[in-house]
Amino acid sequence: MRTYFLRGLVAGLIAGFTLGCFQLAVGERPIDTAIAFEESQAAKEKAALAADGHSHSEEGPVFTRSTQKFGLGAATTLFGAAIGMVFGTLFAFIGPRMKSGTVWSRAVRLALVSFAVAWLIPFLKYPTNPPTVGDPETIGQRTAWYLAMIAVSIGTAVGAWIISRRLEAKDMPIHKRQLIVGGGYIGVIGAAFLLFPADQDPIAIGADVIWATRLSSALGVAVLWTTIGVAFGLLMTRALRKSTSTSTSPSTAEPVPA
Repeated sequence: MRTYFLRGLVAGLIAGFTLGCFQLAVGERPIDTAIAFEESQAAKEKAALAADGHSHSEEGPVFTRSTQKFGLGAATTLFGAAIGMVFGTLFAFIGPRMKSGTVWSRAVRLALVSFAVAWLIPFLKYPTNPPTVGDPETIGQRTAWYLAMIAVSIGTAVGAWIISRRLEAKDMPIHKRQLIVGGGYIGVIGAAFLLFPADQDPIAIGADVIWATRLSSALGVAVLWTTIGVAFGLLMTRALRKSTSTSTSPSTAEPVPA
């Protein structure tokens, strides 16, 4: 367990740092555009109030954009480390039970499945939005529904995996098993999509900024999970090779003379 945990931590640190670099290079551009739009709207409202004879006091941001961007790299690195430790622990339980593939291929496959279940499915229901989008008074409610969608997706995936293993133990053919498990997962997720409320907060910014933000967010999280899978797979492969070479190496002791 210690081997999985520590290598998951290292893989997560690498992935989090990579995500931070990606977001600084790509993801911050639509965010800057959205913030500029928000500031221009605030300036127009302030000017309108001044024209009507109303005073308007406004405090500046707590942190400058430069400070925020520096903090982004630190935050993504720590976030990646946390995700990596969870991934390493998860692989310790699931990896040995995966039927085929090397430790490398199992790590990459588990990372891609984790990306789809823990992020992509909830994202399709509640996609990422830039600043200026969403009513601040509903942020708690929107966050609760998003977390609920994550819980449903993960819980359904775990249930599908357990059912698949039980059906396999009953010698059910693989095509029937996949149809049952896959159809059940799609059915539950589809029901959640229909029952969970849609995000109806007003959108005042252009569609190009909305989609640029969502695309950069999707690519960034894909980079995070792919890097975790690749780095963890390489680290585990190296650890297994080192363990194998140590256990099979000939003795270095000198032979006893006759």
